[in-house]
Amino acid sequence: MTTSYEDYRDANSRWIDRIPAHWRIERLKFVARPQASNVDKHSKDDEIPVRLCNYTDVYNNAQITADMDFMEATATEAEIEKFTLTDDEVIITKDSESWEDIAVPAHVPRAIDGVLCGYHLTQIRPDNEQLDGRYLYYQLCSAELNRQFQVKANGVTRFGLPAYHIDNSEIIVPPLTEQKQIARYLDERLSRIDRLIDKREALIPLLLEKKVSLIVAKLSQGESPESEVKSTGLDYLPKIPSHWNLVRLRFAAEINPSASEILLPADTLVSFVPMEAVGEYGGLTLDREKALDEIGQGYTYFRDLDVVVAKITPCFENGKGALANNLTNGVAFGTTELHVLRARTEVYPRFYSI
Repeated sequence: MTTSYEDYRDANSRWIDRIPAHWRIERLKFVARPQASNVDKHSKDDEIPVRLCNYTDVYNNAQITADMDFMEATATEAEIEKFTLTDDEVIITKDSESWEDIAVPAHVPRAIDGVLCGYHLTQIRPDNEQLDGRYLYYQLCSAELNRQFQVKANGVTRFGLPAYHIDNSEIIVPPLTEQKQIARYLDERLSRIDRLIDKREALIPLLLEKKVSLIVAKLSQGESPESEVKSTGLDYLPKIPSHWNLVRLRFAAEINPSASEILLPADTLVSFVPMEAVGEYGGLTLDREKALDEIGQGYTYFRDLDVVVAKITPCFENGKGALANNLTNGVAFGTTELHVLRARTEVYPRFYSI
């Protein structure tokens, strides 16, 4: 779908610049019926058993379907009548710990008997003569529309969207037939992208396994598979080339060197490396810096050509570690959950990093 229209007009909106001339901007309450749920998670003896579509169900899923594992709870007859999930509605998160992460939508393609919309959520039921639910879902995903919810969110440590601002939010309303075409087009194209992502992600464990096997093979065979080898007595590395030596790590590397060796001015910028900046199977993300005099006690010091390795599981099991290189002014401080290995003169640092 690559439709281009001949005529466009000013949208007369704070959030949207221009739209096709035959489209319109409407406040949500004129093309749909939003309603905030007040159904809590508590079960009461005098109420009817139901299942709840909760905040995380909406936040983590683009679609809400009957095969999902919903929470069991209870509700009154009036709540069941009002908040049961219906055909082609959209649910958004109306509360959040961040104003930048609010009004996250999910689409309900089919009604789900016995499942109610839970607390901290708002149901939006489109007028099916004016608005397609799947199209509305994509509208609510757009940065332009979502910006108005971010601006209107109230709070300090937790943020909420008042019903007034949801009701009066602006959306773009093409003719209904075009809405359905747009939704079908996005469904098809995004589904294709998701399939490509799934294929790439399925390859990752295989590639990591291949990487590890190559490392083990090289460490056990040296330059040539035909090299003469000797036994090590180790289960994880049973053989090595006969001319190699097997020594304890402390004799080949300095462990956790002291920061007292730093001879830089106190205001010198250095790299700052939290655990999330340490890659699995190599690599550091070096996008943070701090001055030496801003770094408190307890952080782990290392410098260029040191090897850093995670101390604890699951980070260690996941292969978190890297050869430090291109640090700001050659120095870094990072998470306390790292060990630092500094190769002695007879050892090539890159060899440790594999």
